[in-house]
Amino acid sequence: MENILTHLSGSLKQKSGRAGILCLLAANADPEISRRFAAVDAGLYPRLMDSIIKTDKQTQVSSYTPGTALPGDHALNPYERARVEGAMHALLKNCPFTCMPIPLNDASETTVADLLKKVFYQTTCKGLWLIRNHS
Repeated sequence: MENILTHLSGSLKQKSGRAGILCLLAANADPEISRRFAAVDAGLYPRLMDSIIKTDKQTQVSSYTPGTALPGDHALNPYERARVEGAMHALLKNCPFTCMPIPLNDASETTVADLLKKVFYQTTCKGLWLIRNHS
């Protein structure tokens, strides 16, 4: 992911400079935009749809993932997830975020605060979205 974002960032900077417009490489957090781009690309490149574009099994609606996040079932602890995804955040100009489940039954306020300080001081993660995990 980091290599792709680095390439896209350089290419975008070069092309936007030639065109005289400011374009920033950013993560997309709006699902509606992801669905619209996927629909356009599916029409233009139908052979690539199965390998690149994600389709919801229930609704059959196509969309893209934000591209800067690991899959939800990836086996990293919250700090490591923020560290890995933060490497991608450093290449983006908007404020991307890492989703971080916080178990309500197991985590004290001090533990959560210590984790947040560690993430923001020791990684390039630009934002966290804390999710209540009722486990």
